[in-house]
Amino acid sequence: MRKETAFLAMLTIATLSGCRRERLQESFVAIDNGLIVNALDETQSIVNQEAGNHGFAGLSNGSGEVFRTAADCPEVTFSAPIGTFPNTMTIDFGTGCTGYYGVERSGKIIATFTGPYPEAGTVITTTTEDYYVNGNLVEGTRTVTNMGTNDAGNIWFTVVTEGGHVHLSSGEDIYANINHEREWIEGAGGLPVWDDVYLISGTESGTNRFGIDFTATITDPLRRELDCRWPTSGTRVISTADHPDREIDFGDGECDNIATVTVDGDSFEIELPL
Repeated sequence: MRKETAFLAMLTIATLSGCRRERLQESFVAIDNGLIVNALDETQSIVNQEAGNHGFAGLSNGSGEVFRTAADCPEVTFSAPIGTFPNTMTIDFGTGCTGYYGVERSGKIIATFTGPYPEAGTVITTTTEDYYVNGNLVEGTRTVTNMGTNDAGNIWFTVVTEGGHVHLSSGEDIYANINHEREWIEGAGGLPVWDDVYLISGTESGTNRFGIDFTATITDPLRRELDCRWPTSGTRVISTADHPDREIDFGDGECDNIATVTVDGDSFEIELPL
């Protein structure tokens, strides 16, 4: 969501009263759910990209060139020689670096691999250290496990995020735990990494910036193309106590930050965080 849009929405909430204010606050459940899930998902996208840039963990971008990064960052180091496992990759954005979709980042993403990414049984554990995205602190422990191939012949992963937390630059906090399955439907045998496409299913639970608890279920798998910050299609249903469910539709394949929310048969568009 654009900063000016967020400011206007917050100003509106501050000036409303009673059930109207509560209803508008509830609309932020969808926005905050998308914000925290995307922020944590992106850590894995960046880990895969940097693994590809350095020929690490069975990934390569195919050209030897660095994609989606600024010319002078991030700095990437390994705890052991390439080809040795377990191995920890540290991606250090320093005090500030603009790259990966034109977003400002600082701090570190730290990922430990037990084996090559495409190999069944490999576990990748990702944490962050003073990691900020556009001024928002992003925290959480993310465990990705390669489960081998499914009946369609595609590699699939379980993805569990515990202690997910975004501390917004405006001072509010968002929390979430995530249990996903990711099916690698395109790019598993080809290059570059940014051509990879996943289908995501599963659930999330957490608390939005106003302290409203939510649960979310992906009802139609979300299509995540690593060259796009947001899901390009799929639906998620978000539930909160004492209010109707919200269905979030991410569109028909176009890469944009627009989603459609439907509540009790009424639909409206929201802008997902940039």
